[in-house]
Amino acid sequence: MFDAIVLRALIAELSPCLISAKIDKVQQPASDLLVLSVRTPLGNRRLIINTGAHAPRIQLTSSAFENPAQPPMFCMLLRKYLTNARIASLSQPGGDRVVRFELVCTDELGDSARRALVVELMGRYSNVILIDADGIIIDCLRRVDAEMSPVRQLLPGLLYRAPALGGKLSLEDSAPDAVAQILTDAQTPRDKLLFNHFAWLSPLVSRELVYRAGTDAQPLGTLVNTLREEILAHRYTPTLLRERRVDPNGRESEVGVDFCYMPITQYGSLRTSEVYGSFSELLDAFYTAREEEEHRIQRTQSVKKVVTGAREKLVKKLAVQRQELISAERREKYKRQGDLITANIWKLKQGQARATVTDYENDCEVEIALDVQLTPQANAQKAYKQYARQKRAEEMLSKMIADGERELEYLDSVLDALSRCNSHNELAAIRRELADNGYASQKWAAGGKKVRDKPVPPLHLTAPNGFDVWIGRNNTQNEQLTLKTAAKSDWWFHVQKSAGAHVILSCEGRMPDDETLTFCAVQAARHSSVSGAGLVPVDYTQIRYVKKQPDGKTGMVIYTNYKTAYVNANE
Repeated sequence: MFDAIVLRALIAELSPCLISAKIDKVQQPASDLLVLSVRTPLGNRRLIINTGAHAPRIQLTSSAFENPAQPPMFCMLLRKYLTNARIASLSQPGGDRVVRFELVCTDELGDSARRALVVELMGRYSNVILIDADGIIIDCLRRVDAEMSPVRQLLPGLLYRAPALGGKLSLEDSAPDAVAQILTDAQTPRDKLLFNHFAWLSPLVSRELVYRAGTDAQPLGTLVNTLREEILAHRYTPTLLRERRVDPNGRESEVGVDFCYMPITQYGSLRTSEVYGSFSELLDAFYTAREEEEHRIQRTQSVKKVVTGAREKLVKKLAVQRQELISAERREKYKRQGDLITANIWKLKQGQARATVTDYENDCEVEIALDVQLTPQANAQKAYKQYARQKRAEEMLSKMIADGERELEYLDSVLDALSRCNSHNELAAIRRELADNGYASQKWAAGGKKVRDKPVPPLHLTAPNGFDVWIGRNNTQNEQLTLKTAAKSDWWFHVQKSAGAHVILSCEGRMPDDETLTFCAVQAARHSSVSGAGLVPVDYTQIRYVKKQPDGKTGMVIYTNYKTAYVNANE
């Protein structure tokens, strides 16, 4: 992962580009993420500083980030002090996971001033500290007081002190004789021995060196010294390790699980290696997809809680209603009891708890229970009333269950839309949709914001033969595309009996070919809750045969005159 040597390699890689670069903008898209837009001799670049516990790093990136409506206070402070500043140098104090940006700025009077931005990349202790020319802390991303750390405080006005190496040897101090002396310890496992004594060796690299010593029959000390010489000469191999995994939707893919500055051979065929041209490219490939998924989960958590809560209540309610319907379907026994009492009323008397009567229809004797406080006529009427009540209950329960199943279908479609939600604006549209359908208040939908989010257009693709294809990102867009925007002759695609996006093929009077129809069916399968289920059935028909579901929620439709295609979402 991101260790001291990866940082050393990154500094060597970034220095030619960033030294003398001018900071144009400072953004803070998330609490643990800073983005510096810099103007370099090679053009404009984006430098990200991530202090997240699971992804601490610095790198150049081509990714774009959404900014919050109101920038955090630390972001405002950095804009005040760093805008138009020039980067004079980059360094790695002590050889640890710390990078120091020396900056040439202007003060409040317009005079030249020097400041430093120190980035500490140490897991959950990661931080960004702005200090002045005298080493005094101006402010930091995460303030650390005496209660949080009695050893090292980070607060405005205090003198900045670099973190200690914890007794480990730095790269420069790890001379061959020091390595040989440490490796005389035969009691500790050798990979732990390396990691415990050398600050520049990560657990992954320590295990790799021990593995090579066993397979290549080379002394471990020789391998450590050779690696040290390679690092001092800035000879690196940016390597990404991938592993084949299956996601919750059944999709199989190769996922980046680790990276290093040297080839890793200890996993054999269990993991594949890919070499990149630069560490920034490697970090983009490793972190971008992972962080997008993490941010999507964080963004959608509160909304998903509302939907899953409503869904769980609905599932319990439907279970009770189905049980009541089973009881209602047994109503015929009450009608039969009323008929038996009426047919034998001449031999029944009030006060009987049980009586044996003749079933003339089946020519047999039957014992029935009676209410001792009622006359035979009243007992018959009571049975007929229970029959009528159960019959009405069956009609009402059947309707309520059908309505509940349609509502369950709607909630599943919202969860499916949430699984593909990639921006704040898309999430805001789903929040408004839930409020409009009565699942939350309009105040909750606004998320406490006074600024209204910009509407996100439907996803637009071009089919291989030039047809326009539109895909709804949520139920509101599904309804707008299908029932209001599309022409009657356009084609509509949707996965069969599962949640998914509405896919509209805009024909403009032309007849689509089989390749175009298959393309649209694949898109419908891909943008659905069953995208990883192998062959997926996709129904398609013309818009003229698609109608809004009676009393249905947003985006819920019924359709006729359809055909079904079986496609794979990975085609």
